[in-house]
Amino acid sequence: IDGVGIVAGTDEIEVPPIERVGWYRFAGTPGGPGSAVLLGHIDGEGRQGVFFRLGSLEPGDPLQVGLADGTTRSFTVVGRDQFPKAELPPDFFSRGGPSRLVLITCGGSFDESLGRYRDNIVVVAEPAS
Repeated sequence: IDGVGIVAGTDEIEVPPIERVGWYRFAGTPGGPGSAVLLGHIDGEGRQGVFFRLGSLEPGDPLQVGLADGTTRSFTVVGRDQFPKAELPPDFFSRGGPSRLVLITCGGSFDESLGRYRDNIVVVAEPAS
């Protein structure tokens, strides 16, 4: 997992290489207050990305996130949605409030002229009880 921020001169979040997951370092941390945002590619360079199967997750599915200290945090999926790239809800990036995990990848139709997907698939999970 790589720490990511904002692409210089834009309002777009950096996305790590296709085989890596990015943690948006300006939001929360997994298991802490607020939203821990993890991003990854669905595909690219002719191969599947780390979040290729993200869109198949359903409410009730379990997730685990391994932390740098060797511990893990367990979560349960509570929702999945699709948003135009420019319309991700700002509360997904909250540093306060209840703990949750927000996983983001590309989805929807592919825009050949831009060379990217038009939308984002977002999965939200809460700490497992």
